[in-house]
Amino acid sequence: MLNKIFCELKESDNFVLMLICSLSCFIYTLFFCLGISLLLDEIYLPQVYFVGFWKSFLVKGLRNFFFVAVVSAGEGVIWRILPLTFIVWLKNKIQKEDLGDLILLSIVFLSSYCFGLSHAVPFNVLIQGVFGLVWSFLFLKTGGYNQHYFKASLYMIFSHLFYNALVLSNGYLFVKFSAGYN
Repeated sequence: MLNKIFCELKESDNFVLMLICSLSCFIYTLFFCLGISLLLDEIYLPQVYFVGFWKSFLVKGLRNFFFVAVVSAGEGVIWRILPLTFIVWLKNKIQKEDLGDLILLSIVFLSSYCFGLSHAVPFNVLIQGVFGLVWSFLFLKTGGYNQHYFKASLYMIFSHLFYNALVLSNGYLFVKFSAGYN
């Protein structure tokens, strides 16, 4: 059922897909926050944009960026690599493709939902939960579905890191040019 969707790409296409996933998540964040801000008639920003976080981040510098990188990789392992690797392995073991694919899709949605819930407030499921879906798709598309777990893990983790780098640099600019930066 999912074989055609998750057929592997060439390495250059994997890299392009990784960049597309990162940039689309970043653009989604910007437009989602803009849309919610217009609806609520006040500025809505994900938790990483809080000025207190940024003042602390700017003081501690690269040590915080390293911390964010380690946490990002850990999130990828907990919410995507371990559950999806186990389900793909189990699917191949039981050799019931349709049942295995149904379980796999269920785990993709469940782990993405849990990933969104793990980010401070339940409302963030609409942001990080969607990203969980994107990065699960990226993991499966770049080799995870065909049991090339290490390669797929690298693409997924680097996509998450690239997204975080975009958000961190954007947050830095937000604080630098807002009234909260002194």
